[in-house]
Amino acid sequence: MLYIQSEQLTLKFNQEDSWNTRGIIYLESIESHKFIESEITGDCMCGGEKSNSCHGIGFIGFQGHPKVPTKWADKRETLFGYEINEEYRNKGYATEAAKVLLDWGFNKSYQNLEVVKAHTIHGWRIVGESHNKGNPASIRVLEKLGAIYDGHHHDDKAGEVLIWKITKDNFNMLNNI
Repeated sequence: MLYIQSEQLTLKFNQEDSWNTRGIIYLESIESHKFIESEITGDCMCGGEKSNSCHGIGFIGFQGHPKVPTKWADKRETLFGYEINEEYRNKGYATEAAKVLLDWGFNKSYQNLEVVKAHTIHGWRIVGESHNKGNPASIRVLEKLGAIYDGHHHDDKAGEVLIWKITKDNFNMLNNI
């Protein structure tokens, strides 16, 4: 298990190498009595009550190891993504979770990560029966992290996809690291 802690959040990855896994974002500190997990049974104590799974507020993670080039990322790059459950949006949790994960990736993982890329949907797209007009809030999170627009491509399912790039130097400068 890999736990990455911020001021309000805990990011939990089920393996030490978080480069190809999606972590769960918890709105609890691992030191708090509200978030206690047994490594053996997986039982959690959330809000003082035992449950089969602790209540996460979203997901976050990297896709692809920075030492292995992929279709969307060169060596020393990786893709990055996050999703916050609707009732927890617009409270700063995505930005906080992203900052702590990017700090880990850029400065603490010892993988020589230099660039992180993210994709956002642009314009209208059809998802099942519903329509979705992009995600300006997600773009704002990326801008707060120091992301710059780096092009676009068309995806048959998602429509127009914007590509964003965050460099280690820009991220560290914006966050005084």
